[in-house]
Order: sequence, then C-alpha cells, then structure tokens
Amino acid sequence: MDAFDKFWFQVRRFFFPVLLIVAGLVFVAKGLGVDKATGLSQSPAFLYGGVAVLILGGVGLAFVAMKKIPTALLLGLSVLLLGGTYLFVSFNYNSINDQIIYENEVEESENLAKQGLMDIQKLQEAYERKYQKFAASFDSLVYFAKYDSISVLTKAEGDVPTRPMTMDEAKQLGLRNPKEVMNEEDAIALGIIIREYNKVPVAEYLFSEEKLKKDIRAYDFNIDKLADLRTIDSTAKSFNLQVAEIDSAVWGVKISAVPPYGPQKEMDIKDTLHIGSLTETKMNQSW
Repeated sequence: MDAFDKFWFQVRRFFFPVLLIVAGLVFVAKGLGVDKATGLSQSPAFLYGGVAVLILGGVGLAFVAMKKIPTALLLGLSVLLLGGTYLFVSFNYNSINDQIIYENEVEESENLAKQGLMDIQKLQEAYERKYQKFAASFDSLVYFAKYDSISVLTKAEGDVPTRPMTMDEAKQLGLRNPKEVMNEEDAIALGIIIREYNKVPVAEYLFSEEKLKKDIRAYDFNIDKLADLRTIDSTAKSFNLQVAEIDSAVWGVKISAVPPYGPQKEMDIKDTLHIGSLTETKMNQSW
C-alpha cells in the first residue's frame, strides 16, 4: 500500500466521526445563539440534539482510533449512532413544527383583536361625525349603535345649479339679496332638486348583511359583545378604553387590546394593538 492509499484509508476511517463532531459543534453553537433579526432562539430539544451528535462523534472518533474494533462494539456504536441521529432529526422537526404552530396561533389571535378594534373604530368614527367627539365609554357607543340613527339618502333627482340665484328665488327663501352660489339646501327648498333620506339604526347601517358579505371577518359581528376581546381559547378578555382630556371641550380616546395574544410569550410582546390616541383627537389604527 503506497503513501496515497494509506492517506486515503485514514481519511475514510476518520471522516464520518470528524464530520459528526463538526456538525455537533455547529448545532450547539446554533442552539446557544439568538437570531439578531427576530430575537428568536432554538428550542432546548435542538440544543440537546446537537450535544448528542457531538458526543456520538467523539465516541466514534475514539473507537475508530483503536487499532482493532470488536464487531459487537462496532454494531452497538452503529445502532447508537442511528438512534441519536433519529432523535436529533425528530427534535429538530418538532422544534420547527412547534414554532410554526405557535406563530400561527399568535397571528390568529392578533386577527381576532384587530377585528374587534376595527368594529369599534367604525362606530367611533360614526359617533364623531354626529357629535363632533368620540364616545367616552363602551356603554355610550353601544347605546349609540342600537338606538341612534344615520340619515341615508334614498332618492336623488336633479343637480344643484351652478348659476347665481334669481331675485324671485331669493324672495321665496326670505332673503333680501340673491346668493352668488346656491347650495344644496337652497335648491331643495326651492324644489329644484329632490333629496329624500331615511333614518336607519347605526348598527344596522354600518354592519348590514350586504356590507358584511363583502368583508373577510375573523368572526361574526355582535353589538352586545362589542367590548369583548375574542380569543382562540375562549379566555374572557375585554378591550381597554382610556380617556384623557386634551382641553376643556375635547378629549382623546384610546382603545387597546390586551396581550398576550393567544399563546404569545412575554418576550415576543413588542407593542399593543390599539386605535385612537390620548394626545390627539383621532381614531387611527396602530398596525
């Protein structure tokens, strides 16, 4: 056997255990590290698998270094190596699968919270259009949705004239001088145009069956559960409504969901989903 054959023989002898040692070191380093972009780390099972591969590689290298390996020992080492590899692959698969399930459940829980906040936002904006302020409590908002109404245009004929008002039209309206620009109210009073409105309950109008069919909702709308924060495990939670006075006549209103969302870990809570503001009179979403 020449020098090259001897070298190649040694390479083949030590290749696999050395490869296991290198792989084990890489897996252990990965298991101990934290992803800078996401802040996530591998599960303990992944780290244990890496340690097992490292130990198997070391044991394998020790046995390969022996001049003569008993057949029974070689068979036992092979079985141990196969078993360790299987466990590592299983741990790694379960780790990835558990992370995917966890992320999906958190996303589903966030979508439930967002749906509730969007329903509240829609009602708050309708309330503000009518009263020039936001509702300061859920009771006020629910009462508004159930018993207040919105004027809905049901009939429209004609367009508002762009010409100046005539003297006769001004007299009909009780004006001393005709207007240069006629508005819609003037045109309706003069019979030039027709505008008919119906009073429709707020909730019935904003959340009509026709409108709900066009939306992709996380759950069905229920005005009696407006303040309830839905969860995937049916845990009882409510949205948090805060009010802060900005000046003597105006206040800010902020409605927040309550984390954790689903099985969310405390370390993963970076921000709270909310609408509105305590420093401004607006009802924008935080996401």
